[in-house]
Amino acid sequence: GVMTEDDVREMIRERFERRGDQRRLAIEAGISAPMLSLFLGGFRPPPAKLLEHLGLERVVSYNENTACGQAGKGA
Repeated sequence: GVMTEDDVREMIRERFERRGDQRRLAIEAGISAPMLSLFLGGFRPPPAKLLEHLGLERVVSYNENTACGQAGKGA
């Protein structure tokens, strides 16, 4: 299913509780502990290597904002 960055953060926190610490997960995923920390703090998007390690992929979607009037009708 579709997950948000917050969902991924929660998934990682649950893994810490079961398997060990942040540093260990960073090493296993092939990223630095500070990079993982920045993601967990909400300051960066999840690194690609971390997503790959978790079996996830980044998917971007856009929705039409109908609250702004007539979308796509010039400026």
